[in-house]
Amino acid sequence: MILENAAIVLGGGLGDAVCVSGALNQYYKQNKKKLYLITDKPDLFVGQEYCKEVIHWNFFVTDGSEDKINLYKKFKKIYSLYWQSESHLKGHTSICENYCEQLNVKKIKYPFFKLDPIELQNFNLTNKPYILVSLKNQKYETAFVQKKSKYFTNKRNLEIILNLKKDFKDYEIIDLGDIQTNNLKDLILAVAKCETFLSVDTALQHLAANQFLQKRGVVLWNNNGNVYSFGYGYNVNLINDFMHPYDNYNEIFKNLKLIL
Repeated sequence: MILENAAIVLGGGLGDAVCVSGALNQYYKQNKKKLYLITDKPDLFVGQEYCKEVIHWNFFVTDGSEDKINLYKKFKKIYSLYWQSESHLKGHTSICENYCEQLNVKKIKYPFFKLDPIELQNFNLTNKPYILVSLKNQKYETAFVQKKSKYFTNKRNLEIILNLKKDFKDYEIIDLGDIQTNNLKDLILAVAKCETFLSVDTALQHLAANQFLQKRGVVLWNNNGNVYSFGYGYNVNLINDFMHPYDNYNEIFKNLKLIL
C-alpha cells in the first residue's frame, strides 16, 4: 500500500519547527491534501488540519532494530524540511518562505496554528494580564560576554526584567522559558493570550507571529541582516550592531507602552 506524501522536519529548535507550520498550511490549501508530518516536536502540531497524522521522529530513527527503509517506501514522496537551505543561508528567503520553497508552494510570511476558541478561553496562565519575555537561552546562559550573541547575559536579562516589573505594575512579567509544561501546545496558547512581548531572536517571536492570532511585540537584535531572515516586519524591531542585542531600556519601555 502506498500512502500519501510526508514531510520530515530535520533538526532545528522550537522556533524552526514553529515556522514550518505556515508552509504546511499553505501546502494543504493549495493541494487539498494533508501531509504525514514526522518531527521531534509532535505535540506542537497535534490537531492541526493540515496534518493527516503527526509521527514522532523516534519512530523512524535508524537504529538497526528494523528495516526503516521499507517504512519510508510507503510514502509517495518525502519532503525533507530544513532551515539551512542555500536560498535561506544567502538571505534570499525568510525562514518561513524557505520552508514554502522546499514544499513548492506559494511563499507566505508567517507560521500558522489554528486555535480552538474554547480551549483558548479555558487556558489560564495567570489571573493578571501579562507580558511575555524571552531574552536568554538556558542552554547558553553566561555571566559574561564570551562572543557576539543574540542572547543577553544573565545580568542584563535580570536588569531588564526587573525594570519591566517596576514600570508595568498592572501586568505580570513572565519568562517564556519559565513556563512549566510537558505539551508544547501550551506555549502557543500562552503566547496567544499575552498582551504583548519582549524578545530577542527566540521561539517567542515566531509563536507570536501565528497568522491565526498574531501578537505584536518588541524584538531586540544585534545585527540588521537577521531581521529579514528570521524576523517579522510588523513587530517593533530594535537593532544594535554590537556584541549583544539592543538594550536601550528607555526605548524598549516607550515602544512596549505604545503597543499596550
